[in-house]
Amino acid sequence: MSQSKPLPFPGLPADPVDEENDAREQIRAAGWWDRASFPESWPLSSTLAAILLREAGEYAVSAESAEDLARRRLIGFPGVSESEEFEWNAVDVIQLANTLEVRREWIPGSRHDAKKHPMQKHLDTLREAGPLAPPEGIPHLDLRQIALMLTTADNREAREIHFVALQAILETDHGIRI
Repeated sequence: MSQSKPLPFPGLPADPVDEENDAREQIRAAGWWDRASFPESWPLSSTLAAILLREAGEYAVSAESAEDLARRRLIGFPGVSESEEFEWNAVDVIQLANTLEVRREWIPGSRHDAKKHPMQKHLDTLREAGPLAPPEGIPHLDLRQIALMLTTADNREAREIHFVALQAILETDHGIRI
């Protein structure tokens, strides 16, 4: 993977052409074009950017979800064509991939599974079997309890378990899947 060139002067932005070339090289070096179902061509439409990230990066992303992240300013805004469609350059694609990584938006059963907590893997297995149902015979926590548990947990292990519980509660009680 290519390293970014150092800034010529501290505090000044890097050359956008160098950044774009470095990002393209990172994508090539990671073998993404070898795993993609289409050849390298820039800029990418939202649909092709999502396909590249799904096929090569194994991220759970669609054109709509990528555009949503941009509209909500959770990632930099990609270029816009004359027809007012997003145009994703390599820097945009790398930034989107980094955001999806931080948000853990991975395809179930992908190489990313090694990063998942065992409880998350269990939740994925339950989801594959069908819609989640509220638990029976055990206390059913609500959002307030889980939020408090998340904010007061002293260790990462507990926070990971609470996060999985939060996902399950949102899905069973509110129809929201995260």
